[in-house]
Amino acid sequence: MTQMTMITKTTSEQGKQIPEFRQIWTTIALSTKSANRQQKDASIDCEYFLHVHPHIRTAHQGVAWTFGYDNPADYQPDKET
Repeated sequence: MTQMTMITKTTSEQGKQIPEFRQIWTTIALSTKSANRQQKDASIDCEYFLHVHPHIRTAHQGVAWTFGYDNPADYQPDKET
């Protein structure tokens, strides 16, 4: 399994960009603008697949595995969105 690395530090350049990205995402989150229906419908009509190791048998195992947990029981998030 590929070990995932958690980002624990940002470069000074990345740190300088945080306010900009926070503003962009806040604007998107609070927007009342109508969605592009054609674009929305195209994305909803697609099937999305999560490629995981062949030993994975359940959705919970798959999600846990993508977050780097070898034991799915260890993956207990407080909230999923």
